[in-house]
Amino acid sequence: MRPRQLYLFYLFLLMLSPAAMAQVYTRHLASGNVNDFNKAGASGVTAALPRRTLKAVDTQALLTEDEQRTKLGLPDRMGVDIDVQADFMQIAAVTTEGNLQIARFQFDVPSAQGLSVLFNALTLASGAQLFIYNTDQTVLIGPVTEKQNGTKFWSDLVTGEHVVVELKEPLAVAGQSIVQVGKLIQYYRFVPKFGFNTSSSCEINTACYPAYQNEADGVAMLLTYYSPYTYACTGSMLNATQQNFRSFLLTAFHCFDFSGDGSLQTAERNAAASTQVRFHWESPVCSPTAADNVYLTLTGSTLQAAYASSDFTLLEINQQVPPSENITYLGWDRNNSNYSAVFGIHHPSADIKKISFSNNATSFIGTVMTTGGNYYTSPGATHLNVTWNASPNTLGVTEGGSSGSALFNADRRVVGQLHGGGSFCTSPTSPDQYGRIYTSWTGGGSPATRLSDWLNPAGSTATTTNSVKSQVSGPAAFVSTATFSLNSGSSITSWVVTGGNGVITPTSGAGNVASLTATGTATGATITFYINAGQSYPISFTKNINASAGENFPPIASTIPARTATVGSPFSYTVPAFTDPEGLPITYSAAGLPSGLSFNAATRVINGTPTASGTFVSSITGTDQGNLATSVAFLFTVNCPVTSINASAATVCL
Repeated sequence: MRPRQLYLFYLFLLMLSPAAMAQVYTRHLASGNVNDFNKAGASGVTAALPRRTLKAVDTQALLTEDEQRTKLGLPDRMGVDIDVQADFMQIAAVTTEGNLQIARFQFDVPSAQGLSVLFNALTLASGAQLFIYNTDQTVLIGPVTEKQNGTKFWSDLVTGEHVVVELKEPLAVAGQSIVQVGKLIQYYRFVPKFGFNTSSSCEINTACYPAYQNEADGVAMLLTYYSPYTYACTGSMLNATQQNFRSFLLTAFHCFDFSGDGSLQTAERNAAASTQVRFHWESPVCSPTAADNVYLTLTGSTLQAAYASSDFTLLEINQQVPPSENITYLGWDRNNSNYSAVFGIHHPSADIKKISFSNNATSFIGTVMTTGGNYYTSPGATHLNVTWNASPNTLGVTEGGSSGSALFNADRRVVGQLHGGGSFCTSPTSPDQYGRIYTSWTGGGSPATRLSDWLNPAGSTATTTNSVKSQVSGPAAFVSTATFSLNSGSSITSWVVTGGNGVITPTSGAGNVASLTATGTATGATITFYINAGQSYPISFTKNINASAGENFPPIASTIPARTATVGSPFSYTVPAFTDPEGLPITYSAAGLPSGLSFNAATRVINGTPTASGTFVSSITGTDQGNLATSVAFLFTVNCPVTSINASAATVCL
């Protein structure tokens, strides 16, 4: 029996720095929509660019080889590298647009289904932004910023035969960036979108089961470079007993055992530094399958612990996952138990996120590794044996790329990670094996071979944790006093208040709860909670707040004179702003507007084209952040245009 194959790109990359803090978004856009590019910060292609056409690799020969590799159970290749070695600033077309210098260059690889760019050196000047996109302008990667300086950054793929690299620098630092392009990757399989619709037909999008989205938000796709290949696996973010929001991610031992010898060499452990973690790679709808429009990739992790017997690896991403991503830190169960029903969430064949279900009871089983990374089952209890549902319909299985994915029990806690097995859509009852959290908890008896030191550093007796999303609780605005809290462990948390003109006290404290008092009016203040749990990177959570002292009073409305409009003619009117006695922000709403008109609460503008005549009583309401409201009514008359006819008591506009 073989481990679930690690799907790979055939790459030749230089090792990424372990300190890499790459955080880059990939966007899928409507074809040729320059406005979408501009909103993301890129300029897009507006004229012919200098270009270099590179000779494509003979993909037919590669595909023939891939057939043999598949029969031999070897990992599937997705792409092959092409040497470039170019100083971007020496070959790019450079223009000045406003206060920016913009450099662009295009690479072409005929017959390529997709392309990625590998940089030998990347040192961006302060304020500079780098973008990578295709000439169809349907895929945009970036911005890449100075935060990636010092790394051997490599991009996600863009579809098609053409890729454009664009560098935007403020004029004050123009020409100071260093951008060296080392190679391109020519993709010849699993395109148009990397991993999109590559899995088998019985796999189910997680969007088909929205009740499981909370668990799906904790699962990510992994790409790891180990010369000369890049491998795909699945990983899952884990909670800790301290609820410290460290970026722990569980995957499989064999995802890093590239030599298949059952041990991790130094170079294999260091490969974690190149690992890209892709969040929210999922279909937004159940059917038809679609790629998410925007997803985040974080590059650079540290391998904290691994144990071959239960096939687990615990990575720690070298930075905090941005709170805006709303990821779930998954709960786990380390009890010595079997389970009557389980489910798994994974990225089969590097596809978008899928979910699989089993209503069959698990059983304990062991595994024995053989040369080359294969294994066979044996009596033992290091793993859980799982048989997926086969009737009345197959509800998902696992595939290559699913390796390392979490198995959940009925309480939705992680109880293991995928080692391998024989399930396929055509044979769903062939069981899969998951290394047990129970076994991995004590592992090989050392911090480098067990989970307990990392997920339970304070030595709690808890055998389970629940899934959690980070949350700063407390009002957006308060009068006199308010309490704020972070759902973290108190002993590892502190907080600081900034801004607010010094009228909010106290301004700092220890613990995960802050009781604040306002002695005056403060707008634009923030409270930030900090976590110190022994991690090597900062973890913080911020909430914007406004405050005032004393009693809260409702907003004071401005007079709105009667308004007149005409059917069929455009109308626009800006409602005068209300005043809040405490100086707190006000939100606006409208009611009773004539048909055809709408109200923009952010700009306070009523606009549109009336579609029916008559006299209407309309109103505008202003609500402060203490939830007190004031409304003002006004008459709104909509007249017919000059040409009209009278019919009984009604006026019909022509």
